[in-house]
Amino acid sequence: MKEKLNARALATVGLVALCGFLVVRLIVATAHVGAGVHSLPLATVRPAPARSGGAGDGMGAYDPRLHLDELARLSRRPLPRLDRDPFQFEPTPEQVQARNAAEAKANQPPAPPPLPPVPLKAVGFDQDDRGRYSACLVDDQEETFVVHAGEEFDKRFRVLRITPAMVEIQDETYHQTVQLPFPP
Repeated sequence: MKEKLNARALATVGLVALCGFLVVRLIVATAHVGAGVHSLPLATVRPAPARSGGAGDGMGAYDPRLHLDELARLSRRPLPRLDRDPFQFEPTPEQVQARNAAEAKANQPPAPPPLPPVPLKAVGFDQDDRGRYSACLVDDQEETFVVHAGEEFDKRFRVLRITPAMVEIQDETYHQTVQLPFPP
């Protein structure tokens, strides 16, 4: 039991000695730091030696000393007048580009509405003795039309050509040409 107490006392004395050493070293290291002007005469102040910082860290000419005279000189200068509110952030270039694109799109005339689908389906075809084709078409109301190339029907459609694969018609109301394939 006595040995444990001696070991504890010895450890405590060692820690107190180490703390004392560190306090003394701290006092010696900070002895030249003053609250106002440099405590060293200006003739003895030399620029800090250039460090060989690695990989362009920008710390090569860093002087760790505090230059209160330079700070006082800079604090006497008037502040520059701000032309904008520092709390109002400018949009990023991407936001400006998106806003300009949206404005350009808004200024364009609207696209024309899509044309309505042609209400016809090709059902079949026939070929006469002279080689001319005729086609059979059905509309949405189940009305059947037998047409030949060049004919007009239903007051708005014209047959442009007929082949064994499809019928090509023009909707003269909307001026669109549509190819209607025959079923296989």
